Parts: sequence; C-alpha cells; structure tokens
Amino acid sequence: IFIAICFVLFCDALSDGQSIDKKIIGLRVIHRITTHPCTLLESITRNIPFGCFVLFSCLFFWGWILLIFIGLPLIVIEAYLIYILDSGNRTGDVIANTIVIEGLDEEQEIE
Repeated sequence: IFIAICFVLFCDALSDGQSIDKKIIGLRVIHRITTHPCTLLESITRNIPFGCFVLFSCLFFWGWILLIFIGLPLIVIEAYLIYILDSGNRTGDVIANTIVIEGLDEEQEIE
C-alpha cells in the first residue's frame, strides 16, 4: 500500500516531469512560472486527490466508506474541472501552480 501511494504522489517528479504514462503519450508536467520540470513537492501537491483514492481503496471497510464519500467526489471534481476550465487544469495543477504540456526536448523553447 505504501509503495502504491508513494508512486502515485511522486510519479510526476521521477523523470523530468514525466510519469510513465505521460512519457508514453508525450506529456510532461512543468511549473507554470519557471517552466522547470515538476518538483517532488509539486508532484505530491498535485496528486493528493489520487493518493487519497489509492489509500482509501486499499483499506478494508472504513477505507471503502471514505472512498465512496471522499475519494470518488475528489476524482469527479478533478474530472469536472479538466472538462469545464478553458485551461484544462485540475485542482492539483492550480494548487501546485503546474501545467501539463506536450513533452519537449530540452533545446526547444516553451511558449
């Protein structure tokens, strides 16, 4: 359980702002102002809702109750914000001040 939660929280800071799935589809997470790759603290901040979801889903009975009443609403809010906001940012991105962009080589300039 601990390893799964840590992976979910830290995944965006592991490889230059790219988790495994982001690397496969060519996306990366950067800080909105500095345009540097996502740091460990930013990754934790932006992924807390997903970390809660994983934690609650792994705990028997009380965890499942928390999953239904807290975890699922958090994920629904995240999905709703991605859909409704023009920027496509989710709650974690707003709080961590990060954005998800198409992966760029280090030589390329971020607009």
